[in-house]
Amino acid sequence: MDASLLRLLWSLIEETPTHLLMRLDSAGLCQYLLNKIDMRVCLDDEQHQALQAYIASHTHLIRESRELSSACVA
Repeated sequence: MDASLLRLLWSLIEETPTHLLMRLDSAGLCQYLLNKIDMRVCLDDEQHQALQAYIASHTHLIRESRELSSACVA
């Protein structure tokens, strides 16, 4: 997985409302983000699987980073 794909993923995470990220279970969060990525770029199977594994292994970090950023805004 290249850096541009990771930047895209994290920018999508930042754009997504915090309440939505917190409401989804881990599988739902992974699917939601993959669908958002698929709307912006065309991934081959290997990239898709790598991104899915990355998101699945970082769901706690994704939620925690959004919680912290929304707490800083409030």
